Amino acid sequence: MHLVTTYNNIQTSRQNFNFIFSNNEDKYEQWKHFYSLVPFLLYYAVLLSEALVSTFAKRPESVIDLVDMQRDFGFILYVGNSSYVNNNRNFMRVVSDIKRTLTLKCPKCSKSISFGIGNLKSFYQQLKIKCSHCKAVLQFKYTEYGATI
Repeated sequence: MHLVTTYNNIQTSRQNFNFIFSNNEDKYEQWKHFYSLVPFLLYYAVLLSEALVSTFAKRPESVIDLVDMQRDFGFILYVGNSSYVNNNRNFMRVVSDIKRTLTLKCPKCSKSISFGIGNLKSFYQQLKIKCSHCKAVLQFKYTEYGATI
């Protein structure tokens, strides 16, 4: 491996030889970058672990796992508030794709519920979702076998 980092994604500032001669500003930027990426790595590790466990410990498909949904919604909220991510179109495209694939029909009016920031926060914090059409508030609850509305 060559010690000079000229590759755009890991390029160091001028006269900064692989972080050896970093000044305080350089160190701050390096730590900021590190801590903005760690949550993505941890989130991926959780998803990978769950995928491995699901190969031998199956759950019924009809069970709604609120913990998974809360984690995913929380991650979407984190990504939306991360300055590193907001400057990266690829990450924002992924978040938009995830939000677009979330589908839930309101049990009262049968229309699709949209997952904007308000519903994401409400579900993450209180397990509540509000239908934008009929204004019904759906309260989810943990049960022994998954979740109920």
